[in-house]
Amino acid sequence: MFVVQSSVGRRPQHVHTPESLPEAAELLREYAGEVRVAAGWTYLMLMASHGEALPAHVVSLHRIPDLDASAAGHLGTGVRLADLERGPLTGPERALTMAASVTAGPSVRTLGTLGGNLGFADGDLIPAALALDATVHLDDGSTRPVLDHVTDRRLDRIATALTWERRAADGWSGATVKLAHRGMDWPVVTVSTAIRRAPDGEILAATTAAQALAPEPTLLPAVDAVLVGSHGEPEALAYAAESATHRLEVRDDLEATAAHRRRVAPAVVRRALTIALEAGPDTEVAAREARR
Repeated sequence: MFVVQSSVGRRPQHVHTPESLPEAAELLREYAGEVRVAAGWTYLMLMASHGEALPAHVVSLHRIPDLDASAAGHLGTGVRLADLERGPLTGPERALTMAASVTAGPSVRTLGTLGGNLGFADGDLIPAALALDATVHLDDGSTRPVLDHVTDRRLDRIATALTWERRAADGWSGATVKLAHRGMDWPVVTVSTAIRRAPDGEILAATTAAQALAPEPTLLPAVDAVLVGSHGEPEALAYAAESATHRLEVRDDLEATAAHRRRVAPAVVRRALTIALEAGPDTEVAAREARR
């Protein structure tokens, strides 16, 4: 452990550097209520820049091995966003790659990690993880659906990996599109989708999700219900996009009003659907297409 004097929190910040997950978990239990986990530290730097008091204890994960491991259908939560944005631009994983490419700026992506982004209320990778129907793995060996993880906000467990079973070989394609007023700001709306098509073009399954559209990250089942069974005709895409906010509590905050989000959301949804369908499982899409 070492100590950093904070002028923001007005008290010493105890930074713990465990070398194993059990050691990190013990620190979380010992300092429950006054501790945060950090990997790239970008969220804590954001807190400090906004004048918020930092926690009394920080558990840094940078010495714990294998948290940055990656393989097909598996990403350790220590994987950096800069590495993710260089990932696959094909298949369903395209949704994650595109989402990483529009998260904050290059300096944040160099430091920020998958785990930190999933733990942040407005993380741009959250809808992509939802679209992949991903599972979060925790340090005690348990798992939970990603939606439970991002809405629970519990601090007593450490996320170690994100896994999913959707594959390009099974006909899955993905995409993410983010609308923000300024290049590196919070999203007005971020939409991710994963779509599975049969060889004849019929849409067999779809999962579409949004960030910043509702008060919490949310699935958009009304969109998917329109898509499934169609062949992605323009009329189906238009109807699906217009269905996005039906019966949905739309977020109203300093970034955008609820009325504005209702106006722009259909265009963002339709763009994400169009990219996923036109590219299919095998065609590469430039990451810049994620910026609306």
